[in-house]
Amino acid sequence: MDASETEVQTFILKVWRAEEVEYIVRPAWQGQISHLPGGERRHVQDLEEITSFVASYLEQMGADRGLRRP
Repeated sequence: MDASETEVQTFILKVWRAEEVEYIVRPAWQGQISHLPGGERRHVQDLEEITSFVASYLEQMGADRGLRRP
């Protein structure tokens, strides 16, 4: 399947587990996401921030953020 560059978004995602603290029950995640075509880079401290970052670009392409997998 061939898609023009205006129909493709490319991201690099690095995710790692944050340093553990004894009193925290759930592990904390950190990461960095980069949008290659635009060069924007963002540090994330929550996995939901990744979804938000990617969704902002997909919405520009006409995606509906309200659609979820069943």
